[in-house]
Amino acid sequence: MPGILSFVENIDVLQAVLLIIGMVFLIIEAFIPSFGIFGVLGILLLLLAIFLTAKTFIEGLVMFLILLAIAVVLLIIAIRIATKSRLSKKLINADT
Repeated sequence: MPGILSFVENIDVLQAVLLIIGMVFLIIEAFIPSFGIFGVLGILLLLLAIFLTAKTFIEGLVMFLILLAIAVVLLIIAIRIATKSRLSKKLINADT
């Protein structure tokens, strides 16, 4: 598949696992205060997956932008689910 999305055929199991775990860590960081540990690990895993998969700088940039868009969508979905559940009462301090 030539073109800007040619990196898709280069994704192996390792890169796919790194991408998924990185996304999960970013979502965990959004809801569990861990002093940034999950966020930093998530970003590092995503960058490692991009580095292992992309053959050119443009492919890496496209992968980064796609992953950024996916992360934003997943975060919006997670926040909407959290605000409609009991989790929102734990996340929002009502004492102030």
